[in-house]
Amino acid sequence: MITDEQIAVIARDVDDVLAGLVTKHKIGPLSLSGIMLARLIHFANHDDDIYKLFSEIGKKTHLENSEVVH
Repeated sequence: MITDEQIAVIARDVDDVLAGLVTKHKIGPLSLSGIMLARLIHFANHDDDIYKLFSEIGKKTHLENSEVVH
């Protein structure tokens, strides 16, 4: 199973990639996230593992966004 430390490292790498793609393609982060989520589900071929992964990661408190957006 993936560790919390590995998830944190991967999350930082993903943040860098997302920022680069948003800038390169001049689209909003939410639009990019929708595209990426659709691709992940497609690549998983409706495998239940992707839904289990989303559920596990969603429970990680160190990945929560604590910033208030106005």
